[in-house]
Amino acid sequence: SKHESIYQKAVPLQPGNYRLNVTAKDVVAGNVGLESILLTVPRIDSDKLSASSLVLADEMNHVDTKSIGLGMFVLGDTKVRPRLANCPTCAPSFKPDERIGIYVKLYNFTADEATRKPEGTVQYELVKTGTTDKIFDFTEDVLQNPEASASQVTIEKFLDLKTMKLAPGSYTLRIKATDKKRNESLPLSAQFTVT
Repeated sequence: SKHESIYQKAVPLQPGNYRLNVTAKDVVAGNVGLESILLTVPRIDSDKLSASSLVLADEMNHVDTKSIGLGMFVLGDTKVRPRLANCPTCAPSFKPDERIGIYVKLYNFTADEATRKPEGTVQYELVKTGTTDKIFDFTEDVLQNPEASASQVTIEKFLDLKTMKLAPGSYTLRIKATDKKRNESLPLSAQFTVT
């Protein structure tokens, strides 16, 4: 039978290009698999709106204070387990009764001189892939996140597929962060499939 597992290890890297070689061995059958992946670690410019990777997760929840920053998939005080695709060119798939966790960190908003808080918005848009038909489109102020600072805003949202009643197919989630002070926007997107 087919068994799947995922593994994560945090490795701090300087900005640049890297090659990750992963070898997996079935100790019972003796089969070996090798995967080589090119990685680019971007340089984050402190004068420019930037973002981490946009993660679509099948598990996203806060951990207790003793577990902050510890263990696989723990980012700060949140466990974010990504839903992986079945092939390198495929989108991750979700069943119609699941919730999709959306996790991304936004960096370097311009601070208001008086409040030292960020001034900006985050727009969320979901479309059926290949169309312009918007399933939803809403925008919120970054200050709706109580822990928002000019240096970092953490987005943690859920898409409840059961409530949305999405038909099977491919969908694209678009997020656009906008720094109002610099009039600068940063688009992010991720695709997923409902099976």
